[in-house]
Amino acid sequence: PGPGFPEQAPSVYIITFSIKPLPCIFLLFMILYQCNKKQTRVFWKDGNFMSKVLGIVAEYNPFHNGHLYHLNESKKLTGADYTIAIIGGNFTQRGSTSLIDKWSKAKMALLNGVDLVIELPVLYATSSAENFADGAIKILNSLNIVDYISFGAETSNVDILDKFADVLYNEPKEYQNLLAHELKKGISFPKARENALLMYI
Repeated sequence: PGPGFPEQAPSVYIITFSIKPLPCIFLLFMILYQCNKKQTRVFWKDGNFMSKVLGIVAEYNPFHNGHLYHLNESKKLTGADYTIAIIGGNFTQRGSTSLIDKWSKAKMALLNGVDLVIELPVLYATSSAENFADGAIKILNSLNIVDYISFGAETSNVDILDKFADVLYNEPKEYQNLLAHELKKGISFPKARENALLMYI
């Protein structure tokens, strides 16, 4: 864990997709970076103890079939009894206005199987992948009830994702030089970072 991150974080389950949401990949790496150990918390339900709570970080702008698939598969893989979603509000990570308001997002999530929706504060929701992930994971961790965190990715190879996350979080000098070189080409920061990362790895 990096500075300010919890020493323990929930388990990570990865749902693999065939699509390529490149702007989201860096966010996923940052989420992964902060999730290294499983926490177990106990709840009381129907007279019996249970301890499986799933955390999901999303924008749901709007909630679609891919999100529903991810939610259902995550529940199936973890056997979670409850699901908590940390969702961006009226603004997206790119700083633009959300297609739908935060109340409608929350309603869609609840109607499709999420048990609790918590808004990610706008300071984090409109920030970089690192801050977006930092804010969301801090909220989930502060609840002291989350056992699993789930997100979608193109691969289920955690070692590869962890390697990317480590580079993006620590930004070694060689990677910084590659990034600076790519930015001089006049391309966008996300594309420059993607190119630099691929060249570094």
